[in-house]
Amino acid sequence: MQKSGTSDGRADAAEDLGRRNDALSKALHQVTEAVLVLDREFHITYVNPAFQRILGYAPEDVLGKPLAILSVPGQPDSLQPAEIARRVHESGWWHGEVQRLARDGSAIPFKLTASAIRDERGGITGYVGTYLDLREIRYAEQRFQSLIEHSSDIITLLDHTGVVLYMSPSVQRVLGRASEELLGKDAFFLVHPEDVSAARRIVTEAFQNPGKVYYLEFRMQHADSHYIDVESVGRSLAGDSMGPSVVFNTRDITRHKRAEAALRESEEKFRALV
Repeated sequence: MQKSGTSDGRADAAEDLGRRNDALSKALHQVTEAVLVLDREFHITYVNPAFQRILGYAPEDVLGKPLAILSVPGQPDSLQPAEIARRVHESGWWHGEVQRLARDGSAIPFKLTASAIRDERGGITGYVGTYLDLREIRYAEQRFQSLIEHSSDIITLLDHTGVVLYMSPSVQRVLGRASEELLGKDAFFLVHPEDVSAARRIVTEAFQNPGKVYYLEFRMQHADSHYIDVESVGRSLAGDSMGPSVVFNTRDITRHKRAEAALRESEEKFRALV
């Protein structure tokens, strides 16, 4: 009876392990990131469909091959597969940006997260790496940067004290000031003294109410000392590498304000004549 119970227990455990492995395999087949598994000698034992699609390798091209086949000529040694594998072996984990060689010879940028696979006793049995393709992300970043650089609006990021974290190049066209000169400075020195109190209140409220959109009209000083009328739309952003911040989209409405004033003056003169 004892032997039968042990046998049944082992069968149940094996069946459970099989189900887990099957679930893991299905999950790896569905993820959009490329996944690669190595044995203890850094030979490739598994690549998921995303790896095959992104890098262009068929399983037979890479399985059983050393990780070094993904090395990119000219990439710093510290980012080559062999060196990353050594670091993971020593520390158990590594995360950073790398390039890996595709089947067509191109170098693809990835955000790599690599870790050691350990058995129940803590011994290393292999390694796994997850590769996030950065090409679309970088294309989107470049497109966004291009839009900002060619926008007539000023895009500004401020911290909770009003210090400039970022200001788009369009500030040169609108205010005659270089964006680099404004980084790290108090943004309110650009605001007309009569409008500073309202501007500070908006920044404070934006930090206190994440996601809420604020509108404000005020005056900003041009580099040649005259003031222009602007309209600004702002809201707080979640913390990122620069910490919590408020983003403002500011545009010059001086002509619009002057046109409104001229229209009012014209209407007043007309009413005086009637």
